[in-house]
Amino acid sequence: MKTFFGPSEVRVQCWIPEITASGSNVTYEPKGRFFGEVNAWVNLSFTKLADGGYWAATISFPTSKLDAERWFERAMPMHVSIFTPHLQLLWEGFVNQATVMLSSLTKTRGPLTSIGNRAYARATLSEIIGNEIITTQDWTTVSADHTDSKLKYGVWEAVINAGTVYSATEARDLRDTWLNENAFPQMTENLTVDAANAPAITLECLGYIHFFDSYVYNANTSGTDNVSVAITNSGGTGKLQQVISADPNGLFSIANSDMIDNGILEQQWEDQDMTAMTLIRSMVAKGDGSGNRCLFRVVKDRKIVYKVAPSTARYAMRLASAERQIYTLARRREEFYEVGAGEWIIFSDFLVGDVARGTLQEDPRAMFIEQLTYNSPYGLQVDGSRWGTTEQLIAQFMGRV
Repeated sequence: MKTFFGPSEVRVQCWIPEITASGSNVTYEPKGRFFGEVNAWVNLSFTKLADGGYWAATISFPTSKLDAERWFERAMPMHVSIFTPHLQLLWEGFVNQATVMLSSLTKTRGPLTSIGNRAYARATLSEIIGNEIITTQDWTTVSADHTDSKLKYGVWEAVINAGTVYSATEARDLRDTWLNENAFPQMTENLTVDAANAPAITLECLGYIHFFDSYVYNANTSGTDNVSVAITNSGGTGKLQQVISADPNGLFSIANSDMIDNGILEQQWEDQDMTAMTLIRSMVAKGDGSGNRCLFRVVKDRKIVYKVAPSTARYAMRLASAERQIYTLARRREEFYEVGAGEWIIFSDFLVGDVARGTLQEDPRAMFIEQLTYNSPYGLQVDGSRWGTTEQLIAQFMGRV
C-alpha cells in the first residue's frame, strides 16, 4: 500500500433513472432525469479495482433541512457521475445506501443490494403417512415479481430456501411473504438527544458491476462452450457473453464491450442458482489458455472490458520528488483522480542502478495497481499485488470439463 497527496478538484452530478417495463423484465436508463450537482470539495472518495473497474464511492455534504429530506427520499437508485473540472468522467455508479443527519436524528436507508423484487422458492415436498414423514420430491415455485419495486429499483432476483413443506401452497406463501417484506430497502435509525448535528447527507455508491449480483443464471443446455468469444468473432457467443446477456435490466450490452477470445471450455449447464457475478468471477479466475491472469471490469457507460492483465508499465513516479506526482511513460502528468487501476507503475529512483529484471513481476521497482482509492481533495491510496500462473492453473483444474 502506498499513499500520495496532491491538489485536485472534482465534480459530482446525479440523475434519477428511468425504468420501464419490457415484458417480464425492465429497460433501465440510468440517466433518466437530472437531479442535481454536489460540491465534491466537502467529502468524497472513490475506489477502482483492477478486477472490477469502478467499484465504490462515498459522497458526504451539508445541506439545508429541506434538501436533506429531498436527497434522502430520492437517493436510491440514483445514478452518480464523478467528473474532472473539465467534465472528463472519473467514476460512475448508483446510490446503494443513503444516510441523513438532522439534529439529533440519523436515518439510513439501504443497502439497495439487499432487496429482492423477483423471487422463487426451492423446497422439499413431503407428506405424513402414518407416523412417518415421506419426502416425495424437490420442487421449485414459479417466480413472482413485486412490480412497484421492480419499476423503481430495477430487477433484483432472489432464491428462497423454503426447507421442508407439506404443500406447494406453503412454499408459495413463503415466497410471497418474503417478497413483500424485502421488496424495498430497509431503514435503520438512531436518536442521540445530546447531539445537534447540522443537516447533512451521505451517499454510499457502488459501480454498475454490482448489478451482476442482481440476477441468478441457470441454463438447461448441455455441452460446452468457450469462456469468451470476442464480438469480432461469431458475434460474441461464449459463456461469459451468455451470462452477461441474461441481465434482466438491460444495463449491459455485448456490443458495448472489449473482450478477448478465451478458448478454455466451460459447461453450459447451470442449475445451482448462482448469481451472474459468481459465475463471471469463476471464469475470469481461470485466466487464459497460457495461464495469464485476466481482468474483468465495468467502466465508462457500463462498458465491459475483459482482457489479459498488462505486462508493460503505464505510469512512473520519482519518490524523491517534492510534488510526488505520477506521470505516464509518455511524460504526461496524471492528476491523482485520473490514475487507473489494473496498470503497472515504476518507481524510477528506487534501487537506482539495479540490474533490470526479466518481467515487471520480478522487478522490485514496479508495482501493479490492484486497488486505488482517491480521497478529495488531496489523497490517493494505492494497493499493489503480484501473481503467478499457479492461481489460474488451479482454477482451470477445478473447473475442468
